[in-house]
Amino acid sequence: MGNLINDILNAPIDSPLILVLSIAYAIAISIGIYDVRLIQAKTRGFCQ
Repeated sequence: MGNLINDILNAPIDSPLILVLSIAYAIAISIGIYDVRLIQAKTRGFCQ
């Protein structure tokens, strides 16, 4: 059982495709959240 959990936790490190897709996903989500925060700031009058 310990080997199975260890293999699951090490899978992203062993697979470059999963690692690249995870980084790309994190960047895309960050841009989306930043855009939402800018829209909120503009509607509340904090930005010009």
